[in-house]
Amino acid sequence: MLLPEPVHQGLVVELMFQTHRGPVLGTAEMLNPVTSTQQPFRFVKLPAGDEHTLNTAFQSGLYRNIDEEERIEELKAIVANWTPPTLRRPFIKTLLLGLVPLVGCLVYTLSIHLFSR
Repeated sequence: MLLPEPVHQGLVVELMFQTHRGPVLGTAEMLNPVTSTQQPFRFVKLPAGDEHTLNTAFQSGLYRNIDEEERIEELKAIVANWTPPTLRRPFIKTLLLGLVPLVGCLVYTLSIHLFSR
C-alpha cells in the first residue's frame, strides 16, 4: 500500500480499495514498512463476498504478467530436463597434463640460471 507516511506495524485498520471487479472492504493488519511510503498489509478479516471479488480480480489477468509467467514456466521445464555435461577426462588427469609443461618450464628456467654462471 502506498502511504504518505508509514503507520505503526501491527496496527489493525479497516481497509477499502477499488478493483476492476468492484470494491473490497476488510480488516487488515499493517506489516513492517518496506520504504518510507510503501507498507504491506495482511487481511485478518475479509467477508466472503469481498474475498471472492479480490480473487476474481487477481485471476482475471489484469494484475498478472502473463508473458513473465510463461517465461518462468519455460525456464522451469528447461531446468527440470537439464542434465549436466559429463566430464571426458577426470579432473586429476587434466590437472597433471597442465602441470607437466609448467614444471618443465620451471626446470628449464632454473637450469639456465644455475648453469649460465
